[in-house]
Amino acid sequence: MSKSPFRASGTQQGLTENMQILTGQKGDRLDKALTLREAAALGMVNLRRNSSGAVVPALPPDKPTDPEWSGVQPPVAPTHVTADGAFHTITLTWDIPGYKGHSYAEILRAEVDNPAIAVAIGTTLANVYSDSIGKGVTAYYWVRFINKNGLSGPFHSTAGLKAQTSPDVDEIIASATHFAIYNPANPSAKEIIFGVTDDGRVAIKEAVIKAATIQILHSEKITADYIKAGVSISAPLITGGQLDMGNAFMAGGAAGFGKGGPYAGWSWGWYTMIYSDGSLFTNRLRAEGGYVKNITLGNCTIEQDCVVKGTVYADRIVGDVYVARDYACVTHAKQVGPIDVCSIKINQSVGFARTLTIPGVAGMVGCSVTASGSGSSPISNSNSTTMQITVLMDGAVVKTLTAMASASATSNPSQGPVTSVDEVGSYIGDITIPANREPLITIRIQRIKGDGWVCSDPSQSGRVVMFKQGGSLS
Repeated sequence: MSKSPFRASGTQQGLTENMQILTGQKGDRLDKALTLREAAALGMVNLRRNSSGAVVPALPPDKPTDPEWSGVQPPVAPTHVTADGAFHTITLTWDIPGYKGHSYAEILRAEVDNPAIAVAIGTTLANVYSDSIGKGVTAYYWVRFINKNGLSGPFHSTAGLKAQTSPDVDEIIASATHFAIYNPANPSAKEIIFGVTDDGRVAIKEAVIKAATIQILHSEKITADYIKAGVSISAPLITGGQLDMGNAFMAGGAAGFGKGGPYAGWSWGWYTMIYSDGSLFTNRLRAEGGYVKNITLGNCTIEQDCVVKGTVYADRIVGDVYVARDYACVTHAKQVGPIDVCSIKINQSVGFARTLTIPGVAGMVGCSVTASGSGSSPISNSNSTTMQITVLMDGAVVKTLTAMASASATSNPSQGPVTSVDEVGSYIGDITIPANREPLITIRIQRIKGDGWVCSDPSQSGRVVMFKQGGSLS
């Protein structure tokens, strides 16, 4: 038995050494602990984040064909990452990821340009993130993607994206020593109304401007009657009464997409409409995967195979809908009967009538005859028997048939005795199984006329077929 590499010590030095072994910084890496991130990369577990953002491990599905996990690709590096600083916040944006199986984006931040010491500050499902960091702060940012299996992708760049927020305006009006205008009504207070800082920035405490053209505008708060953006608007949170995008409209928790459709909203018709109660109306839905529960379908066409793991209930099915069941005949010697040649148990009751078909024989009916005698002329003899076949359902007779066998023999005096045997099978045909029943079907045969026998043996075992009444096997 190998010696444990860990120290049984509660001292700071012992705890530190054990931690170094577990993290792989010291000793044999065979003793290194396996992290959830490494287990996910090996496919041992799947990682998800719940609604509160906590990582939840789960065993992978038994079959890789689960649509939630199949085809998940490794995350790619984010592209076109930008960072813009305002007074309190820094807003980061990036292109929407194009790889399959994307889950969310993770944002890391550090005070210096070193990704090794950067810490995760948040995650987002969108392609924009806002960091409320305060005024006058400089920071470096890294963005990476995480897929559905919890696998982290590369940073958008090894170099951090530098961004900073604006310092307080009062401080800027005060860092204005190059040039300043004071209030003439109170010159001793030296209240700066207008000034220029050493780095060339103009500081104005309050301004009223009729028209202005500004290439870059950083503002803590903007109040306006109308705002037009020529290219795009990026924000982690937009509040307001309604959002009009021309061919889409959102207001009051409802949204409409594609004008001109049959679903009404805000005096317009939409091809897709989501109402505030969660109702979704659309006539062009296409889903490549997912999970649907408690749904009613009308006029549905399934173009490929469908696997139903539960029970299917249907009032009307057109097509080959059947169930096959094996049955076994018991061993009987030749006798006149009555004998029960076989029993068939019907299970899985349904709400409609079914037809039970027994394609094979359920018993054998036979007779024999012998011709012999003296003299010079041929001697002929014949025999026949008639058997009654009774089908019982839970002991009650539901069908009665007859089966007849006949045999004849001719012997010349020089031949001696001649024996002939005729044995025929008893065919049952179709039996109606009522709805909501699981009966026991018994087939009974007995002689009613002539001299013959009935018998059954295991070689006559076969298979019955049961399908919805009104259908067929053709």
